[in-house]
Amino acid sequence: MSSPVDNDLEADLVNFLTGAEDGISFIKNVPHIEKLKITYYDSRKGR
Repeated sequence: MSSPVDNDLEADLVNFLTGAEDGISFIKNVPHIEKLKITYYDSRKGR
C-alpha cells in the first residue's frame, strides 16, 4: 500500500503512522476524526 506524498516531511509522517502500534486504536476511539490536516508555513514568508 502506498500514499501519495509531496515531500520528505509527508513521507516521514506516513512512515511513522504506518509503524505506530496504537494508531488504529486511536482512530477507533475518536470516530469524528475524518481527516488529518497539517498547515504548512513558509519560514521565508512568515505566517
